[in-house]
Amino acid sequence: MKVLFLKSLKKKDPLLIKPESISQLTKNNIDVYIETKYGSSFNILDKDYELSGAKIVNPKEILQKIDIVFVYDEISSSIFKLLNTKTIIYSFLSQINNSKMLYKISKRNLSLICASLINNSTFSIIEKMKGIFSYYLAGYFLSNLNPKAQGKIIGAFDENDTNVLIVGSSSAAISAANQFLQNGCYVKIYSHDLNLNKTEINSLKNKHTNNLTVVQYDFEKIYKDLPNIDVLILTADSAEKPSTSVLNEKMMSKMKIGSIVLDLCSEYGFGSSFQKKPSSFNKPNIYSEGITYFNVKDITRLYSKTASNIISNIVIQDLNILSKDKSNKNKQINSGYLIYEGKITNEVFAKTHEIKSTKIDKID
Repeated sequence: MKVLFLKSLKKKDPLLIKPESISQLTKNNIDVYIETKYGSSFNILDKDYELSGAKIVNPKEILQKIDIVFVYDEISSSIFKLLNTKTIIYSFLSQINNSKMLYKISKRNLSLICASLINNSTFSIIEKMKGIFSYYLAGYFLSNLNPKAQGKIIGAFDENDTNVLIVGSSSAAISAANQFLQNGCYVKIYSHDLNLNKTEINSLKNKHTNNLTVVQYDFEKIYKDLPNIDVLILTADSAEKPSTSVLNEKMMSKMKIGSIVLDLCSEYGFGSSFQKKPSSFNKPNIYSEGITYFNVKDITRLYSKTASNIISNIVIQDLNILSKDKSNKNKQINSGYLIYEGKITNEVFAKTHEIKSTKIDKID
């Protein structure tokens, strides 16, 4: 098998493979090709990859021989048009923001694996990063509204009466809850599945008996809770089943002035039925009612060095599976296919874009 790692179009994108991981592939008879200056943004030299067993190449000269192309986000148009029609693309491409590229991939009858959709630790680890980040993000916004905070994030929660409502019991939800609970906040989790991450939730309950409540998801009860909430966090229980469209404008109007909404599932399907604008750190979406709505996206770009170390290990695991079986029969890898030989296979994506999907196990 021949695989190619393409340089990212954006400097802040994490690497999909580190030099020290190359040997784990070459020992399994996988030929690894690395685009020139692939690791330059992280001060990693081409010779570091060469010494580890990879071949440094101009991708245009090797594309027709490649089985799998690895790229963090989009592929440049000049390289894309040269791809072999049997090539598999492995990427962290956003299903929400890259619909044009996805359409092109489908039209070329190529296959696309979205790594964040694969049922392994990828989703869990990235979601944990989001959960931790959401705590600091909420503190950042609240500290600007709380005069006692005096610009300090921790100061935003000093009064110990901050009420946090979390929808979902994903890894992101648990890591966010843990951060808020450690700083005296009151947290209520509405879980779609009370058995999901049950051990971790029980551990939090034992440590924070008086400050944590976990109940079955109930739309009407959430609606009644909203007027007393300072921070609302929307999470995806899995990339395949995100907690989409939890919030609507009528519900937003019930929230108090100065409250914060953090959407942690916007890469898989937005947590509201109406808010689909991208957010930036300096430009959160502010409603006339004085409510801040922020889509937590691109967490791997904010912590790209840490993400590179994590992602490189996960890519090795997935690639070793693919090297043994490139067909559509492996359940773990199947979960990551968004497009297989030009056919849309992800039901969530198809529903969002109102197009037909085909189950991957039905494709010969």
